[in-house]
Amino acid sequence: MRKIKRITATLCALFTLATISSCTFDFVNPDNSSSSKQEESSIVDITPPENNPQNSSSSDVNADMGGSEEEEVKDESYKNDPDYARYSYAPTITETMPRIQINTSDGDSSFATKYGMQDKIEGRVDYVDCTISVDKCDEEYVISEAAAEVKVRGNATLNYIKKPLRLKFKKKTTMLGLNDDAKCKSWVLLADWKDLSMLNNDLAFYFGKTILGSDGYYSSDFRRVNVYINGQYWGVYLLVEQQQVNEYRVDIAEPDDDYTGNDIGYLIEYDGYYTQEDITKGGDYTFEMNYYNNAALKTLNGHSTHPRIKGYTIKSDIYAQSQVDFIRSYMDNVYKIAYKAVYEHQYYTFNSDFTGIVKSNYKTVQETVSAVIDVQSLVDSYMLQEIACDYDVDWSSVYMDVDLSANGKKKLTFEAPWDWDSSFGVRPDVNSSGMYAANRSNPWFILFINESWFQEMIRDKWQDLYKFHVLETALNMVKECKETYKANYEANYRRWPTCLNTLPGERTDALNACKSQAEAADILYNWLYTRLNFLNKQWGDGTDVLTRK
Repeated sequence: MRKIKRITATLCALFTLATISSCTFDFVNPDNSSSSKQEESSIVDITPPENNPQNSSSSDVNADMGGSEEEEVKDESYKNDPDYARYSYAPTITETMPRIQINTSDGDSSFATKYGMQDKIEGRVDYVDCTISVDKCDEEYVISEAAAEVKVRGNATLNYIKKPLRLKFKKKTTMLGLNDDAKCKSWVLLADWKDLSMLNNDLAFYFGKTILGSDGYYSSDFRRVNVYINGQYWGVYLLVEQQQVNEYRVDIAEPDDDYTGNDIGYLIEYDGYYTQEDITKGGDYTFEMNYYNNAALKTLNGHSTHPRIKGYTIKSDIYAQSQVDFIRSYMDNVYKIAYKAVYEHQYYTFNSDFTGIVKSNYKTVQETVSAVIDVQSLVDSYMLQEIACDYDVDWSSVYMDVDLSANGKKKLTFEAPWDWDSSFGVRPDVNSSGMYAANRSNPWFILFINESWFQEMIRDKWQDLYKFHVLETALNMVKECKETYKANYEANYRRWPTCLNTLPGERTDALNACKSQAEAADILYNWLYTRLNFLNKQWGDGTDVLTRK
């Protein structure tokens, strides 16, 4: 069995943050010519080594950060707390990165290069038959030529040369033990073109598993992998779960085929790309919300509370326009109930069939809102957005669901966080200090951000993250991946060299100057360290999140 490292939170008693030295590597285009899209898509022999001779153990990484073996003796009594198990999820990092091989039935790899965003809009992106193999992992996770389909996926990311992929097995299959060995047909490989550290999604899903997961909400599991297509090395990807209704993912009621009743589960995305969905071309159903009172009467910290986006996409199965009309009305009324409670101190609730609202006997904003929204899920989702400073927080990829079946919770629930390539300081206009998501016009977060009970729930949750060393684990993960997967990241950027000098408007100048994943990881580490310390001054005791002093 291959050695597995599970990141553990580390207290470095004498740790002080210093500027991390940058490691610069020379990346050579194999044909010694300028890198064009055509040239990048045809590179074949850039195979990463099976093992990285420069691998560091967890203690090695911590020593580099300023601690000695004697200093690393740490108090782990917090693990005896009965609540610790809820926060004990740890990223899996193996000395050898697993390999996923995709072999199409016709040997043609063009499906992974020829499509762009407009092709998706026009319904031209189709699955192609393939087999999928997984190896260089623990024996129990090896897959030998399983029948499947593959296609490119995404929105704007489809316009990048290295494109994300969706895998769909013919039979339900577990992938590298993700999500407690859950067997599912659909999986996703994220390309991380914009994020030069190739760690933003890792961090977001780690925080998702610990922040949302600790309260029973769904967040995708994840694992770094090398991908090959028809024998060609295609780069480092992040294997994650498909955002979907599934007993192991978003666990809400699925309707029977052709069922047109309203008492089902709905998975919904707040979606800036909703206008590009066309149901006649294989797209999803969409709707626009009519935010009560135009949601424009209030300002917060100089920012209008008017939502940036009206559009939502339905990501679960429905079979009639009447279901679209129903969920639109439901969402309008949830927002109306919340808005009237927060700003007008009038307390309403739903009628028996969720088609309208009536006066309630509730006496407080919190009581009223908690009857229609799973407030803890909203708190958790907001905190993840605030930590990550996700540029898309008021634009897209914010998922929510409601289960209105007989056994459903019947509350709007925020879970299944997604799409983090513009987060953690990638964008030029995002700082590591200062409140971010609180000042953006996401229609759901902005409603409650000044409510004292909402802020108290945030502080309580943050203190758990601090207490159970979630914050240190996130920082250590950046260092651990940088060292353990060094050779793999180098191979990825030899495979895709132009990734290092594109997207100037989408990345900071410092990131665009990077010549390696290691340099970008150092920038990310410093950014996250500053961010977590800033938030600990807002929501915690103000101490350093590593030294706790």
